[in-house]
Amino acid sequence: MGIVGRLDQYGSMIIGEFDETTANSPSITGFGTYYSSEFSENVGIGTTLFANVFPPYDILYDEFAGVSYGPGQGTFMRHNTDKSVIVYNEIDEITSINTDLYSFTTFTFTNGGATGANGPTSFASQSNYTSQSWYTSYFSVASGIQSWTVPTTGSYQITAVGASGGENNGGTFYPGRPGQGATIKGTFSLTQGTVLSIVVGQRGVYGSNGSGGGGGSFVYTGSIGGAGLLIAAGGGGGWGHGSASYTTGALGGGGSATTSPVAGTSSPGTAGSKGTGEGGLGGTETGFGSAGGGAGWLSNGDRGQGTGLYRSFGGTRWVGGSPDGTGAVGANTGEGGFGGGAGWGGNNGAAGGGGGYSGGGGGNGWNGTSWGAGAGAGSYNSGTNQTNTAGTTGQSSEWSHGSVTITKL
Repeated sequence: MGIVGRLDQYGSMIIGEFDETTANSPSITGFGTYYSSEFSENVGIGTTLFANVFPPYDILYDEFAGVSYGPGQGTFMRHNTDKSVIVYNEIDEITSINTDLYSFTTFTFTNGGATGANGPTSFASQSNYTSQSWYTSYFSVASGIQSWTVPTTGSYQITAVGASGGENNGGTFYPGRPGQGATIKGTFSLTQGTVLSIVVGQRGVYGSNGSGGGGGSFVYTGSIGGAGLLIAAGGGGGWGHGSASYTTGALGGGGSATTSPVAGTSSPGTAGSKGTGEGGLGGTETGFGSAGGGAGWLSNGDRGQGTGLYRSFGGTRWVGGSPDGTGAVGANTGEGGFGGGAGWGGNNGAAGGGGGYSGGGGGNGWNGTSWGAGAGAGSYNSGTNQTNTAGTTGQSSEWSHGSVTITKL
């Protein structure tokens, strides 16, 4: 808001335009009688008179009962002259009227209780969503991707957090630990009415002795793989089990603070990426299987290499990869998390790579001491005032789903 000092057609000085907060409301410093004119879409909806005897007099927003201040509404003050009411369409050069689609300060978008390879399908049971003024008209979800409409043009801070690889379930064969997702923060100039697509990464699923990669969290406009990517936080890699000679187990790589993936820690190693922004490579097979790579912004992750059993599938954009259905059954299954995480090889197999801007490579096959861990995915930030924090490789606790927080600055 904030029109001050313009003249109406009668030559009366407009003192100021009211805002919804006292701090931005005008103060009358002169003596005399003042009138306000409240309007809505060119139609006057009320008039209030003030006899100012002891200046300064601060006009408070709540003195105008019944004024909702929605799109196209506002209140102006002027000193009394020969006209007692200022009509909206008689004011010269009206600009900067409050036309926010809805009131907004901050909100954290979550996985809405969904787990595994597929994202949420509804938020009807999530009171933190349904209580928002924008939920009915300016929000939707399809195929796990949340769509949210920017309420007003301005600067926003976006914080994206990638999901961790599948949790350590205390497996019997020297279990490892998954990688934690990256936290990526930046400031962005957004335009009112722009629809943002929001992907919230989900934690990979664990099996009896390994886990899938975590999904990445993304905010973008337009199509997947296009030029509209604002921010992406890489998911962490899954873990594989070790042996008496490799007691730490295979540790999943943490989500990266840069565009490059972070390899997991294991004796057989982790496959690489197909390139910046691309999906991860599948791990190499050593007779017992290998794991898929996580999805990247530009392409899906590859399946584990080789021809044998226990070769998990790579993550897609944005469904998590599945284990190999031939040899991975029962408790020995572990799919990647929504957001492009890759599946775990199954039957005590190699771990899946995380999904993100550059997908994490899958774990390599058994080498006699351990299964390969998945790599944490690369991240991306096109904003200003950046703070990019890598996830921990082999996170010991707090194996979490991702999130996206948007704050109006």
